[in-house]
Amino acid sequence: MCRSNPTWQVLSDAADDEAYAVLRRDPVWNSFAIADLAPPFRAWTKIALAREVAGGRVASCLVLQQPDLTVVSPDGPEPGVAAILATIDLPERALVQARREHLPPIERYYQPESAWREMLRMAVTPARFRSPAPRDAPVEPLGTGDLSAALELYALYPENHFREDLLRDGVFFGVRDGRRLVAIGGTHVVVPRHGIAVLGGIFTHPDARRRGLATAITARLVDDLFARGCSTVVLNVTASNDQAIRVYERRGFERSYRYLTGPPRRRAR
Repeated sequence: MCRSNPTWQVLSDAADDEAYAVLRRDPVWNSFAIADLAPPFRAWTKIALAREVAGGRVASCLVLQQPDLTVVSPDGPEPGVAAILATIDLPERALVQARREHLPPIERYYQPESAWREMLRMAVTPARFRSPAPRDAPVEPLGTGDLSAALELYALYPENHFREDLLRDGVFFGVRDGRRLVAIGGTHVVVPRHGIAVLGGIFTHPDARRRGLATAITARLVDDLFARGCSTVVLNVTASNDQAIRVYERRGFERSYRYLTGPPRRRAR
């Protein structure tokens, strides 16, 4: 459906080709939105677009309403984002991912239940990636048979967004100490067709830290994803986690965006 105001024309659910033509202009920020154009996420995804009637600028907003995860994430000029949010049907609750300039229109519709969490989005390409020297830690691929071990380890990391389908459909690696899984990392999304992958859930048991396990897993993931045809690998990290940021920067990841996230509730209408 296409709706318009005097300045912006809003398309509430763009077709794949039209959405991708806009999203690919910034594949790092729009990495999740691009991935959500592919199955299985496409069935739960809408990409709204707003085109400036006179100036030609374009804004977009991802609205993902998966059974276990709802996300709202805008991009583009603030007036265009505001036009989209004023037009489309917004979910009652969602994980918002937004740059600071988009908070004013977001907060017209969503009430944060706590302070927004500040994050960094970082990215690396094959030309920039620097693989670390090999270590003795045996990094091994993980599959659905490792679900119980993964859940036990992630129980120590309450902020994680791990789900069983990520292990089934994505790429995961881990390190064991004996039979116990002590480090893990994987992907939120992998879409070689569009050259995009997003890492997530990189975590080491407190008893096994300072052994370079997270670095080894990250390197194995990135190498594997480049071999699958991905040209850009993205990750998100808490903006205050200086140690992790330095580790990723040593591997060639660059800081791309600082943004805010949180699970707010829709304001009363």
